[in-house]
Amino acid sequence: MKCTSGVASSVFVWQFVKFNSLSSVTQNMANDVISLFMKIGLTEQRAKETTKNEVLSQTLKEVIIQVQSQKNGLQMIRAKYDSRKLTGRFAQDDSRNRG
Repeated sequence: MKCTSGVASSVFVWQFVKFNSLSSVTQNMANDVISLFMKIGLTEQRAKETTKNEVLSQTLKEVIIQVQSQKNGLQMIRAKYDSRKLTGRFAQDDSRNRG
């Protein structure tokens, strides 16, 4: 009988630890989303309020991530263009296309 209560208390402790770990992860994820919303100009209070609306929050997060990836892609294209321009390869490639 004593063994059963020990097992039960171990299960309870494990569930408590597991819940607290998940709670910590969830809190970190919420803080990340709040930080992301603040980067686009929302106040901390407005960002927190926005996270309460799951549909709006998810949509806004997806839009921000999509814009960031497009911005990164444009920066890569520009960097390639600038490096070709600086090395003179742009003029060489242009003359090949004409002839």
